[in-house]
Amino acid sequence: MVVALISLFVALSGVSWAVSAIPNNSITSKKLKDHKAVKNVDVVPNNLTGNAINEATLGTVPSATNATNATNATNATNASNASNADKLDTLDSTDFLRSNAAAGGDLTGTYPNPAIAPGSVYPSALTVNAAGAWGAVNDTGTLSRSRNVVGVSHTGGTGIYCIEPAAGIDTSTAILVATPDFATDYTVASSANFAHVEWRSNAFNCSGKMEVETYLFNGDNTNAGDSMALADEGFSFFIRPSP
Repeated sequence: MVVALISLFVALSGVSWAVSAIPNNSITSKKLKDHKAVKNVDVVPNNLTGNAINEATLGTVPSATNATNATNATNATNASNASNADKLDTLDSTDFLRSNAAAGGDLTGTYPNPAIAPGSVYPSALTVNAAGAWGAVNDTGTLSRSRNVVGVSHTGGTGIYCIEPAAGIDTSTAILVATPDFATDYTVASSANFAHVEWRSNAFNCSGKMEVETYLFNGDNTNAGDSMALADEGFSFFIRPSP
């Protein structure tokens, strides 16, 4: 009786061992319920690779501190070419001016609002309309020290001078200022004579040009009294084009 009980116990123990110890490689996919019985906790961490993963189920990587071929992956939101992420249109940061950077050369002040430095712009750099025109004319109508002036026409003894400025200066809107030239007029202090110069804006005698008329005041004419009349006198002038 005792032997029979021991045999029964051993037999039962053997069956229990056989059920609790499943042989390796003995469970297949078909034996899993609805093919969904394996959960995350049932998989050894970092054990699934390659084709075992459906990439479409993976989300976007939230952050990449260091990425292959990225100069600064932490600050690169979108980079089609990560090796150039520190450039803008292939230009290095040193190719751009920083705000408040000091200006140099012909400029002064700071960026983004520098100014032209004093003495940096010469008349030769200006357009005709921006520079204006000027010159000196003697009593015979000879032009000198001029700029942007085509020429001066004059008929001796008339006191009338027609000045033709360079193309680009509109004579109908420009302003002319003239003054006597003591070196080439007939001012004589002892005789109470002096020259007088006027700009005639309607160019009555100089169509399409700019007219200057010169006069001589005679203060010692004892026979006829003081007088002033058109006479050939030297002068200088400046023409300011209309903005």
